[in-house]
Amino acid sequence: MQSTKPVIFTSEISWWLFGAAIALFAGMCVWILVIDAKVLLFASPALLLSAWVYYDIFTGTRYTIDGDILHIKCGVFINDRIKISNIRSIARSRSCLSSAALSTDRIMLRVVRRDKILISPRHRAEFIRILLKINPDIEVAPGLIDN
Repeated sequence: MQSTKPVIFTSEISWWLFGAAIALFAGMCVWILVIDAKVLLFASPALLLSAWVYYDIFTGTRYTIDGDILHIKCGVFINDRIKISNIRSIARSRSCLSSAALSTDRIMLRVVRRDKILISPRHRAEFIRILLKINPDIEVAPGLIDN
């Protein structure tokens, strides 16, 4: 098989989800200041770590197709590899379960010997078309690539 350059798709982002994360973080800072500004000095390391984790998740969630492997990366928490030949179906999902997806407009991959995997690639139709070139046996729910 001819080696090809990896294709990277970033995650689609639900901006309300991003806004909620920022509001939660800002609320924690205000709450600490209201309790006692001196506490902020001791809480700063935890707040900086939290800010770094949020930043890493929102800038580092991506899906890379490299040969027959789909790499799923979400911050420091998820670094998964899936054989594309093991993907059986793709369907639309609005699940709010924790996953490597920054949007609630997701797709669900059903993979042999694994649970379902929820992701939200930007340019979803192109993403699915590339997966189908590698594994034409994937069942795709109607309306996902019929743009």
